Amino acid sequence: MDVLRERYDAALLDERIRVLAIGTRPDCIDGEIAELIASYRERVDVWVELGLQTASDETGKVINRGYTKDTFERAVRILESYSIPVCVHLIIGLPGEGDSHIKDTVEYLSRFKIQGVKIHSIYVAKGTALEAMYREKLYTPPTEEEFLRRAVYIITHLSPEVIIHRLTGDCPADMLVAPLWNSDKHALIEKINKCLADGGLYQGIYYKEAAKQDLTY
Repeated sequence: MDVLRERYDAALLDERIRVLAIGTRPDCIDGEIAELIASYRERVDVWVELGLQTASDETGKVINRGYTKDTFERAVRILESYSIPVCVHLIIGLPGEGDSHIKDTVEYLSRFKIQGVKIHSIYVAKGTALEAMYREKLYTPPTEEEFLRRAVYIITHLSPEVIIHRLTGDCPADMLVAPLWNSDKHALIEKINKCLADGGLYQGIYYKEAAKQDLTY
């Protein structure tokens, strides 16, 4: 706790800083830590970012996520009890996942009162286990068309009240192995925007408030 307090205080040394955004793992959240984080709301806006990546625990094992949905749910419950906004990270293109997994993940997220989402496009980076799978032809990255379709699905099925903090991710050019279409983040964002505009789509157009089912913790 002393180390966390020291780090958070150091991050807020400049009075021009207005937000304390903490990226962490769900299995690092407990009541004591949440209470500490909440104490900073008197000075700045506070967010906690959690890496769910997928609602599939089976995929979670493949990517060595290290925790299950139960752990994620517990962390969200604790943070919600302290009124701390939560931003959830999702990855499109994880090994073995297709359109149905994206649908399941979005439906799963809709059961929570989260405030933000960051969407990431997967990339194969040098020196990773995913690169080994790719070289051994055990993993094939999604095509650009598949990524765009799935990104648009997430956007159009998310609650319009959820803030989308990120639409894609990028890999340092000297570390990117595949897919090559993922080398230009800004171009990819423009393509997402074009898909939405061409289809007359927008965030939450297919979101059904009545379909939400709050979890029983």
